[in-house]
Amino acid sequence: EQVLEQDAPTAEAMLFHGMAQFRLGKHADATETWKKLQNDFPKNPLAWKAAAEAEGFGPFVRGFEVYTPLDVDYSSQEIAKGTSAISGTFTESQLWNRGLSFILGMQGEDGSFRDSDYDFGGTDSLPNVHVAVTSIAGMALCRSVKEKRLPESFQQRQWSAIYRAAKFVADMKNINRADRDEILWAYAYRLRFLLEVENLLMDVPKVDDQFSTWLRPQIQSAVETLEQVQSKRGSWYHEYNNPFVTATALISLKRATESGYQVDQARIERGLISLQGDRMANGAYPYSTRANAPPNPGTQRDIAASAGRMPLCELGLFCWQKSSEADLTEAIEKSLGLQENLNVALKYDDHTSSLAYGGFFFWYDMRARSEAIKSLTQNETVARFQKQQKDIILSLPEIDGCFVDSHEIGRVYGTAMALICLSDCRVR
Repeated sequence: EQVLEQDAPTAEAMLFHGMAQFRLGKHADATETWKKLQNDFPKNPLAWKAAAEAEGFGPFVRGFEVYTPLDVDYSSQEIAKGTSAISGTFTESQLWNRGLSFILGMQGEDGSFRDSDYDFGGTDSLPNVHVAVTSIAGMALCRSVKEKRLPESFQQRQWSAIYRAAKFVADMKNINRADRDEILWAYAYRLRFLLEVENLLMDVPKVDDQFSTWLRPQIQSAVETLEQVQSKRGSWYHEYNNPFVTATALISLKRATESGYQVDQARIERGLISLQGDRMANGAYPYSTRANAPPNPGTQRDIAASAGRMPLCELGLFCWQKSSEADLTEAIEKSLGLQENLNVALKYDDHTSSLAYGGFFFWYDMRARSEAIKSLTQNETVARFQKQQKDIILSLPEIDGCFVDSHEIGRVYGTAMALICLSDCRVR
């Protein structure tokens, strides 16, 4: 005990030194510092913690242990929802400041965000998860710069983070092409991110011509790789063929055409036929692709079970003129009315026993709904839906102003998705 007491100040200093290195993006240096602590003080509990952090499983490197001032003295108030903030704790501006500060502090020197340990099907899928999460974080940063969410003093740091993230996701060495579980997310989200970078560069007074020249062929390559993972039956897959990833791919490819990129129209047509075949007569969508099954009228249970994915799937058809604004509006209306089905799965790292909702689909569904609302043309309807959607988002931050759904996917993902949702809910 005396030895441990003598070692404590040095061990603590080394632990926090590694944390400071990590927050500055020097992840390799942080790992070395923690390994040294582990070796120099093997009997100290802080060395045991350092070992977990060095291996990437500690709460600090995964973003769940955050050293930041809180706006509320939570010790004197009842917290009704576990780690969630008391309703009304944060303004939207505070959420952007806190969320982006957190995201910037989690980026590695290579531009990546690797806090997720979602390894369904084996660790071979993790590289693709990291590319997807990095792309989503990059999209949130693009929105922040475009909408001037942070003070001018943050602009250079945000631009640097965006450039490094874009270089990381565009490098095919960072993608495991043999993976068949999570590769769709890597391809779809990096395409969306790179498109946002290009659009952002068009809006700024001083365009980085060299980076813009590098970017365009990267985007066309991202289009082609996303197209190539389409299955022969026309659908795309995430672990299995399903309508929501097919919609994700179709929307991503549509956004590419809107920016002037070429897509394989035959693949689009096959994808739309697949998605149309999955749509039930009442507007519900199944969890897995039905593959040439006879038309399905759908039940109320089907509607409840697909409350999260209905706006996404309908948008996948709508953006290619295969659905009407009335049908998309109805899908959003139903989804908002069944929000509780999503809420019960929030921060639950599995599928619920009822309706099979997963926590890892919460912000995915919320993001899709936000984009679907933004795609409508009737201003009064958009304003009504945006208010409902924003009210939901503002009720969900954690006590430090960040967001999470699945602990495995991580808080960078949850926070970035929530901020993108808020961006989509901006008043026109």
